[in-house]
Amino acid sequence: MKRFAWLLLVGMPLWAHAEIYKWTDQYGRVHYGDQAPPQGAQKEDPQKSDNPIQVMEGDNGPTGKVDRRRLTRALEKENRQRDKQRAAKAKREAQRERNCGNARQRLRMYQNAGRIFRTDANGQRHYYTDAQRADALEAAQQQVDKWCN
Repeated sequence: MKRFAWLLLVGMPLWAHAEIYKWTDQYGRVHYGDQAPPQGAQKEDPQKSDNPIQVMEGDNGPTGKVDRRRLTRALEKENRQRDKQRAAKAKREAQRERNCGNARQRLRMYQNAGRIFRTDANGQRHYYTDAQRADALEAAQQQVDKWCN
């Protein structure tokens, strides 16, 4: 009986050890949990991540369970950062689409126009020479290449 109690006492810290799993699913969402990730999930080491979650057994009670509030806060912070990145990427992509549309429109206008001119501050038209027109067409094509490819 004393040996059993001794083994039980020695083995208790092993049972109380909390294992934290961090994984990314196929949709790019990050998950935290105390169970192993499902098949096909990209497993990550939470201790080696940018924002590691530290589990302090003394703060988590005698069972050593993970503080779920701490995990929730870390997950929410990570989700906010990812949402900001997605919003910034969407904003850049929308600006790129607008620039592409403007560049294509300008190129079509230069290609279809018989003569190209600019208007000065006095309202006078100044027509492009053939060399200026060729330069304008080349510049418009470069803008299309820059924004649309």
